[in-house]
Amino acid sequence: MMFASKKIAHSLLIASVVLSNFAHAVSFDGQYIQPNLTNTAVEWWWGSAVGASQSPGTPGPVLQFLFYQGYSILADFNHSSLPEYYITINGFFSNGNNFSLTVPATSGNISEGNNNSVTGTWGTVGAFQISSDLKTMAVTFNAPDAPYRISGSMNFTSNRANHYGCNVTDSPYFDVVKPVKTLNDAEQVLFNQLGWAVAIPGGTVNVDVRINGTRLQFTGNGYHDQNWMPLALNEFISSWYFGFAEDTSPPTMLCCKINALSTGRRPRISALFALPARWLVQKARLRLPAGR
Repeated sequence: MMFASKKIAHSLLIASVVLSNFAHAVSFDGQYIQPNLTNTAVEWWWGSAVGASQSPGTPGPVLQFLFYQGYSILADFNHSSLPEYYITINGFFSNGNNFSLTVPATSGNISEGNNNSVTGTWGTVGAFQISSDLKTMAVTFNAPDAPYRISGSMNFTSNRANHYGCNVTDSPYFDVVKPVKTLNDAEQVLFNQLGWAVAIPGGTVNVDVRINGTRLQFTGNGYHDQNWMPLALNEFISSWYFGFAEDTSPPTMLCCKINALSTGRRPRISALFALPARWLVQKARLRLPAGR
C-alpha cells in the first residue's frame, strides 16, 4: 500500500509558500503562520483549567478552550464551506456532567503590542489577552444566546517561565530532537515545521462562566500553549499522545509522543520528550486517520 507521498509533497509545496510569505511572530505567543481558505495550515491557542475534587474519588471541574484558525483535521482540501475561525469549549461541571460546544466566529485576528503582549479577537464571540511579561492571560466568552449559550471569563496567572516544546527558548520546533537519519516528507514537517510555544506552563486560573444557564466557577490549575503547522495533522501524523500530572514531590512531568506517517501509513518515527511541568491531573490521546 503506497504512502500518500504525492499528497504530502503537494501540501509541502503549498506550505512552503505559506511559510515564505509570513514572518516569524514578533511576540512569543503571537502569529507564526497564516492559515486561510487557500491552504491547509492551522494555528490554535489552547488553554485548560482543572479544579480540585469536591469529594474523594470524584474528578474536579474542568474547562478547556481552543481558539482556532483553520482546521487541525481535514477530510478534503476544499474546506471553503467551513468556518475559518471558531472556538471549541468543553469540559466537566463539578457534578460530573460534561459540556462541549463549537462557536464559529466571523474573524480570528491576532494583534501584537509592546514586547510580548498579544490580543486575540474572534469576532464578537471570544477574545484573549496575554500580558507582555507572559505572566497573565485573560480569556472571555461572549455567545450567550442560543444555540451556544456561553459567557464568562478565565484569568490565568503563571508561576513558571515560558518555553518552547522541547523545554528550550531558542527554537519553537522539534529540530533539537531530530534523529540523525534521512527523514521522509511527513517527518520533515513533524520535526521542522510543527511549532509549539508554551506561554503559561503552569499556574493558577480563576474560572467564572455560564454554560446553558449553569454557572461553572472555580479556582484551579491552569495551562496555556499554542501550536501551528503548515498542514492539517492527518496529512503527516498518525497519532498524538499528550499527558501531564501534578504532585508536590518529585516534580511532575509533561510528556508528549507524536508519530509521523510512513510507508504503508504506519508510524515510522516519533518525537518523544518529557518536560518539568508543575500542573494538573489530566491525560489526552488523539488518534488521527492515516492520510486523506
